[in-house]
Amino acid sequence: MAAWIIAQHEVLKLFGTRRGWLSLLAFALVWGIIYAFVIEPAARLLSNQETTGLIGLLLGDQADRLINNWRTLEVSLYWLVALYVMPFFAILVSADQIASDRARGTLRYLTLRCSRLTLYFSRFFGQLVIMALLVAVTYFGSIAMSALHDVQRAQQMLPDAPAVIFNVWLVLMPYVALMSLLSVLARSSRQATVFSVVLWIGVWLSIRFVQNRFESATWLSYADWIMPGAQIRGLLSLSDWETLQLAPIPLAHTVVLLLIGAVFMWRRDL
Repeated sequence: MAAWIIAQHEVLKLFGTRRGWLSLLAFALVWGIIYAFVIEPAARLLSNQETTGLIGLLLGDQADRLINNWRTLEVSLYWLVALYVMPFFAILVSADQIASDRARGTLRYLTLRCSRLTLYFSRFFGQLVIMALLVAVTYFGSIAMSALHDVQRAQQMLPDAPAVIFNVWLVLMPYVALMSLLSVLARSSRQATVFSVVLWIGVWLSIRFVQNRFESATWLSYADWIMPGAQIRGLLSLSDWETLQLAPIPLAHTVVLLLIGAVFMWRRDL
């Protein structure tokens, strides 16, 4: 019961406060701009046979996979944009899970009502619910905006909704887990966000340095899979439910990051 109340409160923090609604409005405006000035014009451009031929000439077989994997161009372009843009939103939205409560001194009070790990995992699951809602809103918002130009094309986007929404949500899971970990270590959501950027750059540079230093060790190419989102490039060539072939990767990242965060949550002073 305590876990459900905590997860529910995490969702209500976004949808039940003025600050949360302002954040949602900003998110909707940004995504509306992305659709209006990136996805829709690109779909119109790619629907032209001459343009498609030129892009195919430049990108080869990869262009065909990117453009024709889904039922409509809008879905293909949403898929491409969401896989690379939504993780940044996930980091920003889920940055304040534990840090602010520790800074205000309320974390000690909360742990009188439930265990540390219950609080930790419940807030993580609450953030996952928020991510699912945000992904669904962006996709159905894209359908609504597409309907303003072509109702038939918008209807063709509906059957792909479950696969697209679920798979983008899977991609976001390790990013939310990473922010759960960093929120335990940080003193504020802003610091947690900074930590995520520093950690991301540091790990990426370390992997590249080791790979370049030991070029003969071909097994080091697998080190790229350490990074959350390592499967995104592979997802671009897949469509519909065949994308679940790569689902074990974000799930493994999520479990590892959550367990590390749980250790810090259990051991760190409140």
